[in-house]
Amino acid sequence: MMDPISIAPLVISAWSFIAPYAKKVAGKLVEKAGESLPDAVGKIWDTVKGKMEESPDTKALPADLVAAPDDQDMQGAFKYQLKKLLENDEAFAKRLEALVTEAKQQGTTYTATLEGDGAIAQGAG
Repeated sequence: MMDPISIAPLVISAWSFIAPYAKKVAGKLVEKAGESLPDAVGKIWDTVKGKMEESPDTKALPADLVAAPDDQDMQGAFKYQLKKLLENDEAFAKRLEALVTEAKQQGTTYTATLEGDGAIAQGAG
């Protein structure tokens, strides 16, 4: 079992790649969601989605997140269940950690859509 202290940063890192794209894939078939993501993010999404779909307790979470990407409760449930899966499956945690490292090495890509009035800020600072 992985140390809970090392899991928190992994959950945050994985979420940082998944969250910006949850809205982008909203409205598309969940099976096709990974096709609209950059390669590294698609691998992270496919890995997390596949792991969650193995369990009856978390099976619906990926589809629910895509259906309601702005729902704070859904985001919290998704992150909490991801944390539990990582704590209980060291092989999954190591695989996800490698994918997050790979995604970080590929560089950062930002995508944003503004609907209506407002502003978008991205990047450091």
